[in-house]
Amino acid sequence: MSVNIINSIYFENFYNYYGSYENNTYNFKEGLNIVVADNGAGKSKFFNGILWLLKDIVYDSELNKDDKVEDVTFKIISDKAKDETSLGDSVRVGVKLSYQDSKFEYIVEKYFYSKRIEEGNPLHEKCWKSEAIEQEVSKRDLDLKTFHQVYSLEDQQRILDNIILKGLQPYALLQGEEIDNMIDFSTKDSLDKAINKLTNINRVKELVELSDYLLRRSDKDFDSMRKHHTKNANEFDEKLEKKEELVSDLAKNEKLLQATIDTLNSSKEERSNLLNSITNSKKRSEFRNKISEFEKEKLILSKEYENLLNNINSYFFNPEYSWLLMNLDGEMKTFSNIRDEFLEKRMKRKLRNELPTDIFTTVLPDGSPDFVSLEKMIGQEICFVCGREAKKGSDEWLYMKKVKDRPKPDLLKEQLSKNDFKDFFGDIQINAQEYYRKIIGINESVKQLKSKAAKYENEIREVLKKKEQAGEELFQFGGSSTSNNEKDKDKNILESYANANQRIGQCNIEIVKYKKEIDNLKISIDNVDKRISELGGSDLPKEYKETTELLTDISKIIGNTKDRIFSEILTRLETNSNKHFQNLTAGNNVDGGILKLSKTSGETVILEVVDKSGNPITGLSEGFQRMKKLAVVMAIISSRYNKQTFDYPLIADAPLSAFGKGFIEGFFNEVPNVFNQSIILVKELYDKERESHLTETGERILKKSEIGSFYLNEIEENKSQIERETKIICYK
Repeated sequence: MSVNIINSIYFENFYNYYGSYENNTYNFKEGLNIVVADNGAGKSKFFNGILWLLKDIVYDSELNKDDKVEDVTFKIISDKAKDETSLGDSVRVGVKLSYQDSKFEYIVEKYFYSKRIEEGNPLHEKCWKSEAIEQEVSKRDLDLKTFHQVYSLEDQQRILDNIILKGLQPYALLQGEEIDNMIDFSTKDSLDKAINKLTNINRVKELVELSDYLLRRSDKDFDSMRKHHTKNANEFDEKLEKKEELVSDLAKNEKLLQATIDTLNSSKEERSNLLNSITNSKKRSEFRNKISEFEKEKLILSKEYENLLNNINSYFFNPEYSWLLMNLDGEMKTFSNIRDEFLEKRMKRKLRNELPTDIFTTVLPDGSPDFVSLEKMIGQEICFVCGREAKKGSDEWLYMKKVKDRPKPDLLKEQLSKNDFKDFFGDIQINAQEYYRKIIGINESVKQLKSKAAKYENEIREVLKKKEQAGEELFQFGGSSTSNNEKDKDKNILESYANANQRIGQCNIEIVKYKKEIDNLKISIDNVDKRISELGGSDLPKEYKETTELLTDISKIIGNTKDRIFSEILTRLETNSNKHFQNLTAGNNVDGGILKLSKTSGETVILEVVDKSGNPITGLSEGFQRMKKLAVVMAIISSRYNKQTFDYPLIADAPLSAFGKGFIEGFFNEVPNVFNQSIILVKELYDKERESHLTETGERILKKSEIGSFYLNEIEENKSQIERETKIICYK
């Protein structure tokens, strides 16, 4: 069988892919092809282009539903193209894809024209009228250069369907959480269907069913012939009727046994999932509590920070800080000098004009010794001002005494003008002393406030970082910090777990009962069959007996062959599943365990995750659960006898959204080993802060030899919706 490879895909005015095909082209090769884009930069729109070509639908991520393209043509037109289209003109919207198989290269295209029919806001649907969607297909022989148009609608559809066969699309078209739908382990035959869909290994069951049918027909014919030759028809009919009754009861009990086994297996699977959920619920609860605590801490810090900023004005007027006096430290000295000069002049004039000549007066500068100090100076015979000795009776000592004994303020007040401003200015100076002392500390106070504000900012950032990390951990355990229903959901898990355990116990009791009943029925059938054989006589044609015995042997051989083949397949499948699982999860410190595949008596397969001792492992994160499914699908593909890779491209939009950082590199390392070509649309490798706009992991992957092509989508952030267009950067 040939391998299909997508060579190129082109977009024209399709969503944010503004402009012609030439400006919106991706060229791909075999191996791993990566398109890196942040949210809103075209990943989902790229995937919608594939959906349009293959299924005539696009996915509406806002409403979480599929839409027929013919119903939403207006939505998928580039807003920039709408804005630039004049009244009466049309815009062309299309998607074109080139792919090849072993013989031909094909080009398939779907497009339509939409005409602006009214003035007004070009983003209003009433201003537009879309024409019917057109489809064009052409092909060329790989040995030739010329493409030839394919006109037959039937041939066109066959070529479109051949890009990725419809039955294989669930395993080749993955968008976000659709990876969960590849295999539903809670459904008893889901894995069986996947095995058959991807490998066709279950065809041997058809031979088993055919041989069983032929054996039943032969056995019936044999009984009819024995009845014809019996000498005791009444007893023969009685025994034959008894046998048919026993066979019917056996079939009923076998069906009941199988139904009970199915219930047991589904209950075990449910219990296993619930065990993971119970562990995950505890983890989710733990991280929710952490997030809640971080939110409270952030709220407290934010309020304190807000209060700090809101109270800045008070620092200007609060005597403790006095920021209003910032840079006024020289004004106090200036005021003091002017005051002293004024008082001295005022006093001299007053004394000259109004005081008696026999009163000793002197003008003391600000800061001169007070009455108490003068008494001490006289008593200790020393001047505190200049430090010189002033012996009792000396001129210096007598002068200090005169100063001390000078008239009291009350006396001066009686003789001086009542409008003297000495006390007024003195009060100003005295009252300003407290603020003056604060001026020299204002700059330090401002510095401390800035430091305090910066500390709050750092603490808030650190809390937000911890909250984000807790949110990532919560997501890894299947939780969401925005969901209001998860707490109630987690509460119901324990009840569901108890119910599953109860069903398992009941099923085990019923299985023992049905098996015992089946064994008894088989013994009874054998006994009746022996009596029927005795009643059949000895002259019975031997061909009937030989045919029945031969078909019995054939049925056993085919059944044993089926069991052997199925066991071999499961062994190979289990080996490859574990190989892929270990490679996919290699970037994690947590041991993901070992995948164990087991066949039930009902010809279905169940999957368990066990440790090295065979004990079930629970509590694995969502990333491990998804990697488990991907590993099994990879194993089914690589377990085929003749083919080790998938014959069709894998196209995945945001497949790593729930995997976590530890799985990303393992995913990109392992995918090329299974899928002959893969096109992965991913945001986890994007980092706008780095020069390359790629994470360190992205830069490492870019250097790998397995990379066929590597693109980066970017949209200018500061532009409006009608100005946006996707810029495609080719790194490789």
